[in-house]
Amino acid sequence: MKLKLADLIDNLVDAKVEIAKFKDILPKRATEINLLKDQLEKQGHILWETPYYFFAKENGEKDGPYCQRCYDSNKKLIRLQSPGKNGYWQCNECTSGYKDSTYSAFSYTPIASSRRF
Repeated sequence: MKLKLADLIDNLVDAKVEIAKFKDILPKRATEINLLKDQLEKQGHILWETPYYFFAKENGEKDGPYCQRCYDSNKKLIRLQSPGKNGYWQCNECTSGYKDSTYSAFSYTPIASSRRF
């Protein structure tokens, strides 16, 4: 009888250890599941417009543009930057550059001089 009781206590301890492991794993898995759900939901709202991606908001507006290379390779939505506001877009993550239909190379306008020679 004592031997059976000792075996039952050992089995109970083993079960409690396993339960403790699951208590650590479950919150991590729940977080991963939520992240994957978010990614899956976003995928349905990603629009391709050459040469980059946009995110379609619920109200119909477009957010972006986002880097083609980063999204295609890693499913990351990395916002492109256009410091010159001239139709050239740069990704600060992978350094890819994109030119859209509004691209214009830098041009300068000569300043008229008031001096006469």
